[in-house]
Amino acid sequence: MAGIAVFGFLNIKLLIWNLGRFSAFRAAASYSDFAASNAGSQVLALPLALAMTVNVGFLLGLTFVPGLWSIVEYLFPA
Repeated sequence: MAGIAVFGFLNIKLLIWNLGRFSAFRAAASYSDFAASNAGSQVLALPLALAMTVNVGFLLGLTFVPGLWSIVEYLFPA
C-alpha cells in the first residue's frame, strides 16, 4: 500500500509538472519548429499520460477508500 501511495503521488505530481512545462514550451518560439517536424508526433503521448493518471486515480480509490469495490458498478453505469 505504501508503494501504491508513493507512486500514485509521484504520477500526479510529475503529470502536473510536465503539463506546466509543456504549456511553457508551447508559448516558446521553438515550438513551431518542433510541431512542424516528425518529432511533433511525440505530443500524441499526452492523452495516454492523462488516461494513465485516470487509472492511477481508480487504483488509489479502490485501495484507500473502504467499501468502494462493493459499489463500483454504480460508478460506471454505462
